[in-house]
Amino acid sequence: MARILIAFVTVILSFCVASALLFLGYEWYEQKLIDVVWWAGISSIVVTIVCLALWAFRDKIFQFLKLSTKTGLQHMIDPVAEIVEHGFDGRVKEAARETKVLLHRLLSRYAAIKTMNWIIGTSFGFLAIFATMAATAVLVKQNNLINTQNTYFQKQNEKLDAQNTLIESQNKYFQDQNSKIQKQLDEQTVERQRADRNRLIGILYEEKDVETGTIGKLFGLVSKEIKRKIPKASLRLRQEAALEFMKLEWDAGRYGEELDLSGAILCGLDLSHDRLKKVGLENVLQDANLRDAHLEETQFTQTHLEGAHLSGAELTESVLEGASLEGAHLSGANMKEAVLVGASLEGAHLSGAHLSEINLERAVLKFANLEGADLSFANLEGADLSFTNLVGAVLKFANLEGVHLEGAHSSGAEFSFTNLEKADLKFINLEGAHLKGAHLEGAVLKFANLEGADLSFANLVGAQLERARLGRFNLKGANLSGANLEGAEVNSHDWIKKLQNLDPSAKNFEYWSVAEKIIINRGTIYILVGPLEAEKPIPKN
Repeated sequence: MARILIAFVTVILSFCVASALLFLGYEWYEQKLIDVVWWAGISSIVVTIVCLALWAFRDKIFQFLKLSTKTGLQHMIDPVAEIVEHGFDGRVKEAARETKVLLHRLLSRYAAIKTMNWIIGTSFGFLAIFATMAATAVLVKQNNLINTQNTYFQKQNEKLDAQNTLIESQNKYFQDQNSKIQKQLDEQTVERQRADRNRLIGILYEEKDVETGTIGKLFGLVSKEIKRKIPKASLRLRQEAALEFMKLEWDAGRYGEELDLSGAILCGLDLSHDRLKKVGLENVLQDANLRDAHLEETQFTQTHLEGAHLSGAELTESVLEGASLEGAHLSGANMKEAVLVGASLEGAHLSGAHLSEINLERAVLKFANLEGADLSFANLEGADLSFTNLVGAVLKFANLEGVHLEGAHSSGAEFSFTNLEKADLKFINLEGAHLKGAHLEGAVLKFANLEGADLSFANLVGAQLERARLGRFNLKGANLSGANLEGAEVNSHDWIKKLQNLDPSAKNFEYWSVAEKIIINRGTIYILVGPLEAEKPIPKN
């Protein structure tokens, strides 16, 4: 019975613990305190009554179940002793009766133990159920708390989203304000740049008013040179203005032909490569528009002027030594007395340009167009004019010593009194050219076309005229001493007589002959044959 009491106490304690847990759990769960207390109280009363009833009526229950209440070990020992005693005495009936009592007590003890175990198991079952319910309540409450937190976080996120939306709206507002401010600043910058540009243009274009004398006005004696524009601003101010203007245009993306300095007064400025490089503008003048600009005495040493538009520009006495002018447009430009030593003008357009007294020593003018250009008194010593167009060009008194004119087209050009000593004139076209009094000593004229050229009084001593075309050209007073004319094409079979009639007469042609040759599309031509293949002239009937 002590075990039953222990089990009962265990049940009560477990119930109290479970009730406390349930109370706490359900108190947390939706805070239904009254329901929790009521439920816990009813449960406690019911369980207590059941347990007290079992305890109070335990003997009657055992009697009802025909079980002995004597289930202790002492009560088990007594019947055993009686059975043994009756067995030794031979009292069989008494021994059987005691055996029956022993079995009854054993069954009662078994029933009591099972009942006690059932009560203990039930109590622990109640405890497990209550603990499970309490844990479930705690979990439910925890889930509710989590849901509450999630709801709270969701509301917080909604607030944050609203705050972010507000911040975005503010940012957009600030961006709009910044855009407006930037636009205003840009407009102010543009206005300032426009004002600066107009100011610089005024400096670069404004000229002094020069009064012409009364006599000059009456007789119109003001020459083109006297009419040269005189800038109003000082040289230093114009120098700074020119560099600032070019920098302004370059930064604004206006370069190439968009850099418009046409007609500007830039005379005497330093626009050399080194000067421009110091301000990061070494390529600013490439393809620039300098049409009709006043560039007298301007420094362009080693400047990059590739593709520059200089048509009609005034470049008198300007210095372009080593400058790069490939593909530049210089048609009609005035470059009198300009210095272009070592300059590169390959493919440049110089038709109708005024180049008198210009210094083009060692300059490269391959494939340049010099049609109708005036190169009188020019210095072209050692220059490369291969494949240039010199049609109608004037090179009177020019120095072309050692010049390369291979493949040049010079029909109708004026070379009178020009120095072409030792010049390379292979394949040159000098048809109808004027070479009166020209110095061609030692010049190479192989395969040259001299058809109809005027070589009167020209000096051709030692010239190489192999396979040149010499038909119908004027050799009056020319000096052909020592010239090599082998294979040259002449216009008649008695052409050698013309050499003998020269004053002085040509030397070393006593044994030369003329051979006829028939060429398709050209008919009969006459070829000079040297003394090693001397033949008598073909007699004519």
